Amino acid sequence: MGPIKKMKKFYGSAILVPEALEKIIHANQQIDSLRDRIEEISLQKDESIRALSQELDRQEKINELYFYTLFRDDDEEAEAMRKRFFRKVPKADGKTRLLQKANAKLISDFDKICTDNKIEYWMCGGTLLGAVRNGGCIPWDDDIDVAMMRDEISKLREILEKTDSEYTVTEFYQSWNLNKQLRFRPKAKANPCFLDIFIYDYGTRAGEQEWQLWLEDKRRIIAEIHEKPVDAKFLNVLGVWSDEKTSLSRKVRNLFEEYYGGITGKRKEGGPGGVTNNPELAKYVLWASDNFIPIANPQNSRIYDRDIVFPLKRIAYEGKELLAPNDSDTFLRVSYGDYYRLPKDIVSHFQHVNLDELDVDLINEYINKEA
Repeated sequence: MGPIKKMKKFYGSAILVPEALEKIIHANQQIDSLRDRIEEISLQKDESIRALSQELDRQEKINELYFYTLFRDDDEEAEAMRKRFFRKVPKADGKTRLLQKANAKLISDFDKICTDNKIEYWMCGGTLLGAVRNGGCIPWDDDIDVAMMRDEISKLREILEKTDSEYTVTEFYQSWNLNKQLRFRPKAKANPCFLDIFIYDYGTRAGEQEWQLWLEDKRRIIAEIHEKPVDAKFLNVLGVWSDEKTSLSRKVRNLFEEYYGGITGKRKEGGPGGVTNNPELAKYVLWASDNFIPIANPQNSRIYDRDIVFPLKRIAYEGKELLAPNDSDTFLRVSYGDYYRLPKDIVSHFQHVNLDELDVDLINEYINKEA
């Protein structure tokens, strides 16, 4: 069928003058050409990404070779060399180090509150990694990560409210991944220091299959909420804080409780990981669905044997003895794989605090303040 017959079939009995018909045919040809070009560019982009990835892998191997050649002592085991290397990495300086000292005070105060009130937590993420690998804060890190079982967070909140503490726990409801991010921070909002709290639940099952089910369940929740037209306003912002006195904040909080339950609420029994509200039945602890981002792959899943985490131990961090998993090495290997490899984020680590806007006098005053 020729282009004119095609146009007549499409437009029916509509009368088209030859000039208009020619323009429409030409426009359609241009559109087809653009579609072909877009597909070509897309294929080129995919090929470029693959080539870049291969080059980065090659460069990483070269860097590792230099690393071994220049730093390894004669007859020294590779892991021993890596451990020695990370212990010798210089600490940060300037405003970055100042912020790290303030964060060290923050987690020290947090530890005192928890210890005095028999509340359990453990260092996780980059904080645990720094404690084990560097003996303190990772030189390019600027925040603090801890994990807590869900019911322990409820205890912490009650204590902070009863004692009229200078600290508070707030929630940030992220819109893009429907993640409930908990932060322990000073009530004085001018102080940018904060501590991320990752929520953990008890579970009865583990393994790659359970992790995949966990990911699928989280993705399902995200998809369902994103289809709700009533939440359009929320989905157009990065998120909202729980302590915002707005109708949007209240609606979003109710939405999260509908899908996940509140911090103090009981979790739905069963499901991926076999979530249970009875600690005595638990064989595992798992990163709670309302608090985790479904981008991990099976080898760094966040479902841990219970005896990897409990009983907790104290290890050194910035001159303090803080709580850590019972088997920190296995915990980190589950999370990161070989965590003694040269890190890839030395210059690309996400900055949580804008150092250009850091109030040096305020931070120094906070560091020197008695707990």
